[in-house]
Amino acid sequence: MNQSKLAKELDDIMEAGLQDIYFPYAKGNSIRLKNTVIRRTKQGYLVFDVKNSKRIAETFSKRGAIAYAHAIAKNKPGRLDTILELDMKLGKHYMDILFAICIQERGGGPLYV
Repeated sequence: MNQSKLAKELDDIMEAGLQDIYFPYAKGNSIRLKNTVIRRTKQGYLVFDVKNSKRIAETFSKRGAIAYAHAIAKNKPGRLDTILELDMKLGKHYMDILFAICIQERGGGPLYV
């Protein structure tokens, strides 16, 4: 057997073992966790269900996408809305920070809230 074939077989064994645990791993340009795939887009991250071949959610942050996929893998549907809500708040606060930095750099003075 040549090295590339052995490496491919080892990757297949590792991937099959990772399907049984709740540990996110990177494969190509995506992050996989059990039966979910997370992909980066221009607006944030998309969470896909591989079993049903459909998009589950769209998040602002990578951590939010991983948390969402982890809740799906552990079958905790009560946490999904909370995760999306916290992720939306994170996105809002991030945009507020960018706005404040932009205003201060242009010499607009201090911002009072």
